[in-house]
Amino acid sequence: MKVIRNEEKEPNIAKMIMAMIDQVHDEMPREMYLEEMYDLATMAWNISLTELKENEIAWNIPLREQVLKMVAYKRKNFSDIRKEIIDIEVDENKGLYVECADPADAPFVDEDFEREMMAMPIPEFDFEMVDRNAVSVAPKKPFYAWLNRLYPKDPIRENQNKDHNIYLIHEVGTEAEFELWLSQNYLRLFEEELFQWHTDADDWPEHRTLALFKKWFRIQLHSMVYDFEKDPLTKDDFYG
Repeated sequence: MKVIRNEEKEPNIAKMIMAMIDQVHDEMPREMYLEEMYDLATMAWNISLTELKENEIAWNIPLREQVLKMVAYKRKNFSDIRKEIIDIEVDENKGLYVECADPADAPFVDEDFEREMMAMPIPEFDFEMVDRNAVSVAPKKPFYAWLNRLYPKDPIRENQNKDHNIYLIHEVGTEAEFELWLSQNYLRLFEEELFQWHTDADDWPEHRTLALFKKWFRIQLHSMVYDFEKDPLTKDDFYG
């Protein structure tokens, strides 16, 4: 497979990647490294080359909302660039540069490597999968802006809180199923999050809509939940 290294040549894909990241930079977690943003942008770039529609893109990819925004931006602004990105690096002298596959090449398959991979024994793990999906709910800037208006003498910044709640739900097979579940259950999640930060419901937003919930919180579905421990799972009635 021929590799094209994009440095000074036009079109400058590195600049396009940076433009994509600029669209979502302020929405990224504060603790996120720039290299991780490049990886997400690369994922978004390559997804944009497919025919997948938004509702067909995997719902369990990290920071899905931001990836979708970058996909849409790339399709709108750089739709004529069809090179698949195979690597992206930061060079101390040359800055950011990208390696792309030549779109004129046929797909490359190393048959020997494929046979070796198929012959490899499946590893045995000493932990079990839990028949639940997990939903993580992390406050975003608009939530902290509201909260800090209630507690102006003790403000909280978004990057100060790295401990977020996890909710286990029944297994869902598609994004549409998860969105349906969320539309039916978001209010319980919303009010639980509000209560844990501020117990006086009179101060909560009057119109607690799904749109506001998504604006205030980063919601991430995790399809694979593993239990590393041998002790059986137990449940406690938190408010009992």
